[in-house]
Amino acid sequence: CACLVGSEMCIRDSAVYRPIERSHAGTADDPIPWEYGMDCYAGQYFSYEGHVYRVAEGGDMIPCVWAPGPAGLWQWELVE
Repeated sequence: CACLVGSEMCIRDSAVYRPIERSHAGTADDPIPWEYGMDCYAGQYFSYEGHVYRVAEGGDMIPCVWAPGPAGLWQWELVE
């Protein structure tokens, strides 16, 4: 991002942090607990608020900023 300091312009580096889950397989039997900002790829399974969701084919969300569950969001398929 850019900021104005006095009469000079400076550029600041802004880091982007994304959660990475390595202890779950992302399968229907071992879904990944969903967190805001993580990368979600088609075919992976995630758990969120007591349900399991699958990322739809063509529904990669990198990074994912839409929680599973809202009506009309085709990228998430409710499994259970």
